[in-house]
Amino acid sequence: MTHHREQRDLSMAEPAEDEWGVPNLIFGLHPEAFWGGMGRVASLSALFEDRLLVLLTALRGEPADASPPPAMGTLLKRLEDERDARAGMAGWSDFGTYLARARRCVTYRNDLVHSVWPVQPGGLVLFGHRLRALPRDQRTEDSPAAERLVVNTTMDELRSVVAELVALTDCDFRRWFSLANTPVPPLTDRNEVG
Repeated sequence: MTHHREQRDLSMAEPAEDEWGVPNLIFGLHPEAFWGGMGRVASLSALFEDRLLVLLTALRGEPADASPPPAMGTLLKRLEDERDARAGMAGWSDFGTYLARARRCVTYRNDLVHSVWPVQPGGLVLFGHRLRALPRDQRTEDSPAAERLVVNTTMDELRSVVAELVALTDCDFRRWFSLANTPVPPLTDRNEVG
């Protein structure tokens, strides 16, 4: 009896690494569109963060280089303070909505770019995981300082976030920047009952 080994046509086998030299055993065969989407989210987020800093300095009437750029969470908090200072002023009623959209995109960006995207079949629902620090006010002596977060996304959601970041960074930003030179009434004027 003769045993024949199955011969595979190695010319048709999947390459051992992607076009960038990353071995398939590290990330698997995620579509290039996934990596392209991730790169766009990261790059657009960097541009958006810069635009938000420009907006904050314009709102405060400060030069852009007056102080070092804050972390994104601090930057958004300072913009929320500016929103509160403009409460009731014409044109600023939905600035809070803009900032809420910004927070959602920043959270998605952090979850996306700080996660590990392991080998996985199909690619319809993509999952990653990351270790995320718990906020100090949620920690106790007996609790861990971080938690494991599982991140699920799809290519449609990735495309949607890219589109949202484009809107936030482009037309929406221009609207808020154009209003940035509107003077803020003195505190006493805002608190007087008419």
